Parts: sequence; C-alpha cells; structure tokens
Amino acid sequence: MEKLISIIGCNSFLAKRVIASFKKKGNFRFQLFGSQNLYTDGDFHLFRIPDAPLKYEGLLNSDVIIYAAGAGVQSSKTYEKNLIYEVNAFEPIRILNFLSEKSFKGKFISFGSYFEIGYNTKKDHYSEEEVISAESLVPNDYCISKRILTRFFASTSLPFCYYHLVLATVYGKGENENRLIPFVIDKLLQNEEISLTSGEQIRQYIHIEDVNNLIAELIESEKLKGIYNLAGEEVVTVKQLVLKISEVVGVDGKFNFGTLKKQDQSMDVLMLDTQKARNQLNWNAKINITEGIKEYLKVD
Repeated sequence: MEKLISIIGCNSFLAKRVIASFKKKGNFRFQLFGSQNLYTDGDFHLFRIPDAPLKYEGLLNSDVIIYAAGAGVQSSKTYEKNLIYEVNAFEPIRILNFLSEKSFKGKFISFGSYFEIGYNTKKDHYSEEEVISAESLVPNDYCISKRILTRFFASTSLPFCYYHLVLATVYGKGENENRLIPFVIDKLLQNEEISLTSGEQIRQYIHIEDVNNLIAELIESEKLKGIYNLAGEEVVTVKQLVLKISEVVGVDGKFNFGTLKKQDQSMDVLMLDTQKARNQLNWNAKINITEGIKEYLKVD
C-alpha cells in the first residue's frame, strides 16, 4: 500500500537525496514542505519561518514525517540567531507536542549532529547517552540548538514511534559546493592553491546513501524507537581526508595547511559509537570514504 511521507525542509541536501533515492525503493507519495518547489511530483506546501508557517494539521495523515529542515549549518551563510533556534529546535518540538496531543499513529524521523559533543580532546567514541549528557562548550548556536532537540527526545515520552538520528559529517554528491569535499575537488580540478586549517581535527563521515538506506528500512519495518548514532567506521583527520581526495582525483594538490581558521577546529575529536544502531537496527555503513569521493567525479 502506498505510504505518505511528509518531508519538512524539502530543499535541504539530505531531503533532496532522500526523495531521489526513495523514488527507486518503494511505493511512496510525498508531501513536501519547503522554501521553494523544486520538484515535479509531490504535494508542495510553502514553509518558511516566520512568514510562511507550517500548518500542523496537514501532517496528521502521514505515515512518516521526516524533519530535515535546518538553519546555521553552513558557516558561509548568515542567519539571525533566533531563527537558528526556531528551525532546529523549537519548531520540531512544537510539531512533536502537537502530534502527541492529536494521537498521531505514524513515525517521526529527525536528525542530530555529533557537533553536539562540543569542545573535546578525548579520543573516545561517544555513545548516545554520552552525546546527550555532553557538557563541553560548543562554538555556535547551531550546536546548541541541535543539543536542545536531542535532549528533548531523551527527556520526554512520546506516544508514537520516533527515530532521532545523530549523524557524523554527512557527505555526498549534490551537497553544498562550499563543503570540504566538493570545495577541494573543485580547487584540484582548477589547479588552484587551497587554504585549509591545520587539518588535525579527527572526524568520522557518513555517506548520504547509508543514511537513506536506514531511513527506508525504518519506514518499511518496525524497529525499536529512540536516539541512534550513525557514522562510518573510518576515523580520519581532516588532513588525511584532503590527501585522500587528492589521491582519488589524481591531482597533486597545492595545499596550504594552517592558513585558515574555522570554528570547528576547537572540537579536536568528534567520534560516535554506533553499536546501538548495529545491534538494535541491524545497520552498518557500507560506503567507505574512497567510494564516496568517487561519486563526486561521476558524470550525471
């Protein structure tokens, strides 16, 4: 039977890839909420805080609601401070409270970030409980707002099925061109010098299709609700990742490490323990970083 999937924030990178991916995977109908209609199918509704608010009643007949809206993700964009909290925390909390009051019977999927860990130097993989209880300072309002939402899920008892997925750095073809991987690839192909941070930050990455595959599984089958960490198994420094990009592209980069300052430099180590997702959701990331980088080089 056809399922109705409502996607809030349909213009985000994650949402675009979910929609493209799901067209190949099952019998879905989309109800889309976003700032502009970029799609030829699906029932589109304008949603833009604060001037085009979401009409919550339209969500009640959904089999699945995916909250993919986000503000303050890209450091290259300027957001009004309160808007970041509204989009990332307060709006999804209002939706969740409304759904609870109206006895919603479907599933709700949302996303956290391992940037919620904050300033950290310990080379430990953080469990879901450790992410929730992290007390280290964070560099910006985006991280704080994501913490608020994750802690809401950890502190309340919702009467319907939900999955709050705390993600490592998500990447894949079609992401914002200012993100690290597409930025470095473009500079390499243009044979330009590249200014970068020292690159000593330790990170995990997760390809968007590994996220999509889990979402499809959560939609189609019954799994234990809750908060889950998602990350690839590879742990790399930013510098190692950049050199890996150069190797895959086949161009010796003109890298100037240590000439750029970024807020996330102060978070020395960000790593997630994914044992809960492996055990309870039977999920594993399948796309390694080398394969993920190669995707950017494919001609559509």
